[in-house]
Order: sequence, then structure tokens, then C-alpha cells
Amino acid sequence: SVLSPLWHLPYKFDPKGRDQIRASLTRSYKAPNLGTLLARPSINNQYTDLSQSNTALATDRIGNPALKPELATGLDIAFERYLAAGGMWSVGLFHRQITDLVRGVTTLQNVTWATAPRWVSQPVNFSKATTSGIELEVKGRAAELLPALLPEAKALNLRASLNLYRSRVAALPGPDNRLDGQQPWSTTLGFDQRLAGLPLTVGGSMSINPRYDTQITLDQLLERSRTRTVDVYGLWTFRPGLSMRLAASAGVQPFGPPNGYSITRLSSGDSTRGERYTGPQLNLSLDMR
Repeated sequence: SVLSPLWHLPYKFDPKGRDQIRASLTRSYKAPNLGTLLARPSINNQYTDLSQSNTALATDRIGNPALKPELATGLDIAFERYLAAGGMWSVGLFHRQITDLVRGVTTLQNVTWATAPRWVSQPVNFSKATTSGIELEVKGRAAELLPALLPEAKALNLRASLNLYRSRVAALPGPDNRLDGQQPWSTTLGFDQRLAGLPLTVGGSMSINPRYDTQITLDQLLERSRTRTVDVYGLWTFRPGLSMRLAASAGVQPFGPPNGYSITRLSSGDSTRGERYTGPQLNLSLDMR
């Protein structure tokens, strides 16, 4: 059993106002999923001849029944400031210490399911780790946020966020010994505009993540491409309680597809590349209340 206490403290500067500071101290755990616990091999479909070896880039996989849950002790602090016309901005800080971080490790093994040595990827409790970040957000009417530039844009709402992250896995050297899947930063920009004389609101947003590398193990580096996603929508309100929404989403790259890629590089010099191709997505919905 794992004890997961939570301590949360909000503080308002004015009991009648909305501005506040929030602080949380937590201890949480992330349990392994069933597939990572089962000691049942999954044979790589490129090397199904079990009398032959595979490669370190085309591994067999097997679970680890001895895997322990990841434990994280975290501190979160956030300040929220509300503006007179309904806008707000906030600053959030967090820091977490992680023990028993789970990560897949690839080794060459003599295995029971093959007559030749096989490269096998198996999850293990790899190391301790720390992660910290700062999260900034602002949203509200353009006339309130940018009065010198857009004093009359009362029907235009703007929103933006910027997140900065830093993490370190203790068992690996830097500078890329970050948590898998945690980018150094991300940002989102968006707007909503009510059109004069029409029951129509249009809007859109763009999310950007940078290219970055992750040192998975001493012998394996994962490179992820920059990603950009654009979302746009139109909302037509027929009457209160009845509206129709058309939304579109697409990944955007400077030179066309693919929408993203990842490259796994080994210390031996071998590498493999995976690409993601995603077409535009359209969604039409009718909301009745």
C-alpha cells in the first residue's frame, strides 16, 4: 500500500475579491499498467525467426513483475490576479522529486523463448529524478489587456500561455537527461471574436512545442521534432440553448508533411526514424440544451 496525502492552502488578499495564492504539497504515485508487469515476451515483428538474433533498434519486449510504482513528492504554488472586466493572469511554480522512475532498458540476453541471444526492452525502476517548471497564463478582452493598441476591441478576447520545464534524471549525464516526453517549453496563442450584427463567434489557437532530445539510457538518445498545431472554429447561435459549431484542427510544419518525427540514436551510431502523418480534422456538432 502507498500513502498519498494532499495538503492544499488557498489565501485571498481580500475575502470579497478573487485574487488569491494557492499552495499544494502532495505525495502521489503512478502505478505500473498491467502490460508492464506481465513477464510474457512480445516478439518483434521484424525478427520473428527465434533462431536468429534481432537488433537493439528492433527489440523484443517483456514486462517486469517486480516493478514498483513511481513516487513523487511535489510542491505547487500559484498566484491568480483577476481584472475588472473579467480577464485574468496567473503564474504557477512547481517542483517534484521522483523516486523509482520507470524507464525501458534494452539489453542483449539469453532468453527462454529463442535459441539465439535477443535484444530485449524491459521496464525497470531506473533512477531518481527531479522536475520543476513555471506556467504563465493570461486571458481576457483585448481592450482590457492591450488598451493602447486595441482600445475599441471589446468583442475580441485573447489568451496566451507559456510553460517552461526542467527535469533531471539522476542516473544519466546531462544536458538532455530529462523526463521522457517533457519538452523544455511550450506556448499557446489564441483568440475569440464575436462578429457584429451576426450570431457568430469565430476563434482559433496555435500551439508550439520545440524540437528537443532526451537521453533515455547511457546508450540511447531520442530526438523529437518541433510540432505546431492550429485549431479554428466557428460557433453559430440560433437561439439561447441551440447552437452549431464547426471546428478544424491541423498539424503545421514549415515544409509540409510529416507532421512530426522521432529519431532513436544508439551510441554505436545506429539509428531509426519514425514519422507521423496526420491530416486535417473537421468536426461539426449541434448543441441543444
